[in-house]
Amino acid sequence: MKTRLEMKDGVAHLLLDDPDKKVNTLGGEMVEEISSRLDELAGDGGVKAVVIRSPKPTGFLAGADIDELKSIALSPQAEEGGTRASRRGQALMDKVEDFPKPVVAAVHGPCLGGGLELALAAQARVAGDDPSTRLGLPELKLGILPGFGGTYRLPRLVGLVGAMEAILASKTFEARQALKRGLVDEVAAVEQLPGVAGRLALSLLQPSARGRLLGRRHAALPLGQRLMGAPGLKSLAVAKARKQVVSRTGTHYPAPLEFLELLSSRLGSPRAAHLDAEARALGRLLATPVAANLIRLFFLGQDAKRQVKGAKGARVERAGIIGSGFMGSAIAIPLADKAGLPVALKDTSESVLGRALKKGWDFESGRARRRQVSRLEAERRFHLFSPSLGWEGFSRVDVAIEAVPEILDLKRSIMAEAEAAMRPDAVIASNTSTLPITSLAEGARHPERIVGMHFFSPAERMPLVEVIPGGKSSPQALATVVDLALRMGKTPVVVADRPGFLVNRILFPYLLESLLMLEEGIPVARVDKAAVDFGMPLGPVKLIAEVGVEVTVKAGHVMLKAFGDHLAAPRLMERPDFAQAFAKGPDGKARVNPAMISQWVGKPDPGIPDRDIQDRLFVAMILEGLRCLKEGIVAEAGMLDLAMVFGTGFPPFRGGLMREADRLGAPALLQRCRELAAQYGPRFQPLPELEEKAQNGGRFCQA
Repeated sequence: MKTRLEMKDGVAHLLLDDPDKKVNTLGGEMVEEISSRLDELAGDGGVKAVVIRSPKPTGFLAGADIDELKSIALSPQAEEGGTRASRRGQALMDKVEDFPKPVVAAVHGPCLGGGLELALAAQARVAGDDPSTRLGLPELKLGILPGFGGTYRLPRLVGLVGAMEAILASKTFEARQALKRGLVDEVAAVEQLPGVAGRLALSLLQPSARGRLLGRRHAALPLGQRLMGAPGLKSLAVAKARKQVVSRTGTHYPAPLEFLELLSSRLGSPRAAHLDAEARALGRLLATPVAANLIRLFFLGQDAKRQVKGAKGARVERAGIIGSGFMGSAIAIPLADKAGLPVALKDTSESVLGRALKKGWDFESGRARRRQVSRLEAERRFHLFSPSLGWEGFSRVDVAIEAVPEILDLKRSIMAEAEAAMRPDAVIASNTSTLPITSLAEGARHPERIVGMHFFSPAERMPLVEVIPGGKSSPQALATVVDLALRMGKTPVVVADRPGFLVNRILFPYLLESLLMLEEGIPVARVDKAAVDFGMPLGPVKLIAEVGVEVTVKAGHVMLKAFGDHLAAPRLMERPDFAQAFAKGPDGKARVNPAMISQWVGKPDPGIPDRDIQDRLFVAMILEGLRCLKEGIVAEAGMLDLAMVFGTGFPPFRGGLMREADRLGAPALLQRCRELAAQYGPRFQPLPELEEKAQNGGRFCQA
């Protein structure tokens, strides 16, 4: 049984507690069981009210059963299966909403997707006052929309604009944020949830109490949303949101547009008509390749947690940052903010430490200003930082992350000092994008505890961390930093200790190809537009400006030295004034000067087809990805795809680099490589692995 009942003072507590899962999910069996329990309680004269809650410490309901969604999305009848699943869930929510006795949802931990839709159907909600409590409808991240009545009930609770903001951005809210938005009615300590929810449920037997509750919810809505009652204003709000979605993501993602169309066509409709449209929309979305790709990426993210087999990482209670400049200070933020760890900040400059502290405070105070955390909580997290010019405090840290400049001798020297200051069993991780971990560990007293953690800029926001074992790194050290990355809210991908590791190894053929096209006279705008049209967040030339010319040139030379047998070197990179075309503006933002580049090149646009520009960029990446798989740089194609999506912004709707290769198909890709090689150079020559796949009909990804 996935549920059980407890009675207290006339209140039936319907406990959601799936014994087979660490976290409850709302799969078909759970839906049917909750429905049967409600039928039983409806006819029990001793039951005055119902509280739905979970005794699991991991939380209420994490959402729909993602395994079931994946099974539906991959089936030939995905649309029909998705519509049926939606209607089954909707029927349960209708039963909760129409229940003849008051129903209160008492939530703590994750209350997401179908879990929140269940809570929305109740007459009231109480949230546990704990950092783990998160409420939201993040279905658009999976390429679908809320399908258990969420598109109907959330706008009626928090207003049309509030619902659109929450669903389109896949926002999740902590307990007190949810209270301010009217998403929940009360907040209580987690241990007091059953009692508070029970008393609230009994109070709702009185019409006056129900009236006061409705009044508080109305008052919680911003004035503008309270006035958003006229159909014309509602239509205007939806139209504005649609324009913003298209501007931000184009039409690559059908789910947000389906959601807005549903709101537009069903505004003010009766419940049955709205839910029918919602079910059909969910079915259509589950049948799209975008949903299949995004669901696959979700599962790959889960697989990333299990990359180190046969070793258990040490529990990290304290962390250190060695070198608190631009990258070090950014890495420190998620250590304190997400992992909740005390962080020792070390640098040789007081001014650098001062800037690091300011960066940490700006981040936390910004979260408080946006009401993501309380002011008190922001101050608590900020005070986890302890700056020092020496090694004070490093004798107690479990992991230290070194983030000094990319100079081999400097990093080795710093690591030697760190080893002298730290416990022999503490892990030292180097944040490096170019230097071999094995070389960094040479001469170390304990090379087994030295690993690589390559963060991507801006490190406080970018989700990927490449974890690199050196030649003597222990499995336990590797497992320790994988676990730490997860606690920091990052996605770790374990990669081999080779030049460029994985992401930069694949990214640089793309960047170098863009410079080669500029040398041919193709304008910057055409090159960048081809990439953006493909779905990249910005074009390769703009990316060079964002990363910085100095970093690009230095890393580019490393890549050319290691892989010059198949990479072509752009002459532009060798110009002493190359950086001038990428100078930052007065606001500090990177700028590209196309006119200067055109003047250097001195050639007109050769007018090659847009398709060739796009294919040259992305076929170059695919070929490098195949080389990485052959060399064992990454364990399998799924982890490669995850790294490219989270590390470079490769379009998630395409599912990743190797998933895109499968979409093209090996025979078509082989033919395209031959065409590009004949016209643009031998770097596009197809690899034997590609020819083999084309002959035997093989795929690059397992699923």
